[in-house]
Amino acid sequence: MTNPNPIPQRNCIELLRVSSNKQDVARQRRDLEQVKKRFNLNAIRTLELHGVSGTAVLDNDQVQQVLRDLEDPSIEGMACSSLDRIFRPKDYTQVGILDKFAKRQKLIWSEREGELDPHSDSGFEQCMNLATRAGAEWRELHRRTKGGRRETLELKKKLDCGKARYGYIYLDKYHPDPELRQTYQLDPKEALPGYPSSSSSTTCTCGPKPAPRSTASQSG
Repeated sequence: MTNPNPIPQRNCIELLRVSSNKQDVARQRRDLEQVKKRFNLNAIRTLELHGVSGTAVLDNDQVQQVLRDLEDPSIEGMACSSLDRIFRPKDYTQVGILDKFAKRQKLIWSEREGELDPHSDSGFEQCMNLATRAGAEWRELHRRTKGGRRETLELKKKLDCGKARYGYIYLDKYHPDPELRQTYQLDPKEALPGYPSSSSSTTCTCGPKPAPRSTASQSG
């Protein structure tokens, strides 16, 4: 039997976001297909963000452009896999992105939360509760990541923390051996030939200071 009151088709912008380039957006694509069928949406534009943290969404130029596009009255909102794809707050600043939807009376459709209307009273409460949960999840993930670094160091496993200045051994600030953690003021005059030096001394955490490199040419 045909539904006598079908949902009218509405235009939207669909968003896919992963915070790491190693993550896959296949699941989000499947979710978006379900969202479009469920709410009869027509995606007029797709924005994919790779390597963009949910805590930095507001700083992304493409996101800012999409938020400007939402001013178009023919676009009724944004579709996503879940609200935390739009943002994941680490502080109160990121929550302000919801204001863009509320003031323009735009909707958010997601596979996880369904239809959200940030402009309505009930939608405001829903969005704030979801934002709190997303922010708490980010803080917990951040805490576990820091804890994992400490556990790795305690087990004396190698931890890749980037490269130290040429001639120095980098030691993480959480290194368990306090005798190896030493802070030196590197004088720009000590820069090795062929390596640039800064205009002022630089503090770095590093291993034992290496002996000066001899520049004398070898004879014979």
